[in-house]
Amino acid sequence: MPWTDSVERAHAQFLATWGIPAILLSPASQPGHTFSITGVIKNPGMEEELLPGSAAGVSAVRLWVDYKNITPQPLMGDQISIDGVNYDVGKVEVDIEGGAVLKLRRNG
Repeated sequence: MPWTDSVERAHAQFLATWGIPAILLSPASQPGHTFSITGVIKNPGMEEELLPGSAAGVSAVRLWVDYKNITPQPLMGDQISIDGVNYDVGKVEVDIEGGAVLKLRRNG
């Protein structure tokens, strides 16, 4: 079996086992549309300290997705909703196997 087939099957199994539903809101590539995606929260999740000038902490989440199989692909500046909480997509770290870690910051 070719390596790429093994990776595809591993990604699918990983998402089926630990994946959670999320919604890609108003993607930069298609404003006004929403798309269902599945991702895996990567540990450790972290609760940031208070930001200067803010009244409350800001949650940051690292969400792994099978990036090459998402259309449209999330980009910096997009928003993602997980369990009704909206996050802004910051850095997108795509790996050589087609997965990506989306660095999300709570926006509310």
